Amino acid sequence: MKLRYYLFLFTLVFSFSGFAQTLSYTPDILTGADRTEAYLPLLKGKRVGLIVNQTSEINGVLLPDTLLKLGVNVVKIFSPECFA
Repeated sequence: MKLRYYLFLFTLVFSFSGFAQTLSYTPDILTGADRTEAYLPLLKGKRVGLIVNQTSEINGVLLPDTLLKLGVNVVKIFSPECFA
């Protein structure tokens, strides 16, 4: 009976230790700003409207400026208004 108990505990401990390792794994998370090569071909030749705020930047440069430099046809920029 004790052997079964210890086997159960042993199995339980090792199964949760593997589970904990998978929970602690954090893959590299890339934002859209870091992956312009993935969506830039989809924007080429199209009229593009942007919804941005003051934090919309790619490597410290405002998003509209970056896209214009890359040849994207930005035709409208929408931004929220602040009523203080």
